[in-house]
Amino acid sequence: MNKQRCIWTNRESEQVKEVKLLSLDRLGRNPSEKSFYVLPEHEQELREFNDSFIRYSHLFLKLVLGITVLMTVFSLILVPFVLSDFISESVIVLMAGAGTMLIGCTILVLPFSTPETVGMLGLKKSILIARIAGAAVILIGAGFIWFYYM
Repeated sequence: MNKQRCIWTNRESEQVKEVKLLSLDRLGRNPSEKSFYVLPEHEQELREFNDSFIRYSHLFLKLVLGITVLMTVFSLILVPFVLSDFISESVIVLMAGAGTMLIGCTILVLPFSTPETVGMLGLKKSILIARIAGAAVILIGAGFIWFYYM
């Protein structure tokens, strides 16, 4: 019997089971059925995560891109006012810090990682790494604000 790699744990085993699930491309489009191999004891976790991904991937992309675009646009709009001393530069720092923290919260709550990361580490470790990255991004955003006001 052929050994296959479990998508959840990234371990090779002869006991993995083929599961067909709805899958999306990188941009959350083109739904299609795809085969995944998973150890039976992790099938339910895989199904739950996949359901969450299908349901919230559009929201994840919209939040990350939307927050980034809003921070950029507002910064560009506010720079002339800061240069003319009409408003304080602290407004831009506060906005950048808060926006960065919001992106971190998005990653923490919706821990979706790249297919390459999943291929190298498995879904379980990819989720953990995404959550750690989300927490780090929150701390970086808080650091912007904290170090500015220190």
